[in-house]
Amino acid sequence: MQYNAIGYHGCPRTRFEELEETGQWPKSITGWLGPGIYFWDNDQSTARWWADTRYSEQNPTVIRAKIDLSDCLDFTTVFAQNLLKKLRGFSEENPALANQLKKLQQQGSTEDGALIRIARQRLEQKGTSFSSIRVPVHMQSDESTMETVGSTSLLVSFRMVIVVFDPAIIQEYEVCDDQ
Repeated sequence: MQYNAIGYHGCPRTRFEELEETGQWPKSITGWLGPGIYFWDNDQSTARWWADTRYSEQNPTVIRAKIDLSDCLDFTTVFAQNLLKKLRGFSEENPALANQLKKLQQQGSTEDGALIRIARQRLEQKGTSFSSIRVPVHMQSDESTMETVGSTSLLVSFRMVIVVFDPAIIQEYEVCDDQ
């Protein structure tokens, strides 16, 4: 069954023009979670903020894309969360894995990005691959993550990020500079 998401990619206008000209999505080489194409999941306003903040001098723009997440490693699921916890714990006991993590970090990966790259490699060795990942991101520097509304506690300051590894799952796209 196909599961689609709408992702928003904040970038300089020249990146969109390059995409239109070549048909190729340029991948981030040193992104937070490793090489890929980063989208804010169903969140145009955060993509606008990202584009304006990161590319303020480069004519920032936002691209809306339909993304097929049927083959996605979703870090809101228990499976993916347990996989990272297991790897993180295993790395403390396994010098070879710890060295692999350290090497990836020296090459520019964050700790999370290095763990995700290793998780993907291990799953691929077992015959399972993913064309994307979906992960919640906490956007505030303080520790406040819950807000109570009536009798309900809500997670606040979280956004969902989609990292696309295989651009073939991006089915269609357009500029959406409407604010």
